[in-house]
Amino acid sequence: MLSITLQAAWNILSLKDRISLIMKKLYIDKSCDICLKYAAYIKSNEINKIEILDIDELKKENFIKKEMVFESDNKYFSGSDAVLESMRTNKSSSIVFKILKMVPNAIRKKSYKIISENRHRISKLFVIIKPKS
Repeated sequence: MLSITLQAAWNILSLKDRISLIMKKLYIDKSCDICLKYAAYIKSNEINKIEILDIDELKKENFIKKEMVFESDNKYFSGSDAVLESMRTNKSSSIVFKILKMVPNAIRKKSYKIISENRHRISKLFVIIKPKS
């Protein structure tokens, strides 16, 4: 039933909207568990057609390899802006998007920088405190 509904929604979209949905790419550090989990969260929306690529595949030299990059319609967003823009395309994260959008830009960018620089240590921490199932 859900797949029929999604297919019907896809058929209703104009060609321009379909191309726009497909032309989105999220470049992440695929050796980072946090990045992989975020990518899985973004991909969990079936209508959302975002291609997940390794940050090393990014051809642009202007980006720091420690930050994720989101490409949409030939526009590039990096760091916390990449998180916001990728969430904007994911209908299921509208509440999280609205909350993050309210955080002042300087605080959001500083928080992202701290997390991105320590992402491998933080990933190890998640493994240590993972609850037993």
